Amino acid sequence: ADGSVRVWSTDRRRCEVDHAAESGEEPSCAAVHPSGFALATGLADRLRVYNLCLTTHRLEKWRDLALPRVTAVAYSPDGGRLAAAAGRVIHVYHAYSLAGLASLKGHAS
Repeated sequence: ADGSVRVWSTDRRRCEVDHAAESGEEPSCAAVHPSGFALATGLADRLRVYNLCLTTHRLEKWRDLALPRVTAVAYSPDGGRLAAAAGRVIHVYHAYSLAGLASLKGHAS
């Protein structure tokens, strides 16, 4: 793994965006917003959300949230919420403001 984030078009069968991660960062997971205009990635120490611009073939960093060990991210089907798994907790955010909505804690074992 080279730490880059790539967005592929399944219709065109080609890479639309090839984004090199910042030095020392390696995304562990990623999810595209249902609108196709945002991409959330999990990093070792934060959740990062990008604006996804397919006309310029670029990712533009929008927001970072301090969140250690993000291992999974997912948008709700309606695009209104973003969930991020960190350790044994799933954090749920409003997808457009990143305001915290809930923290769902898992079992100890």
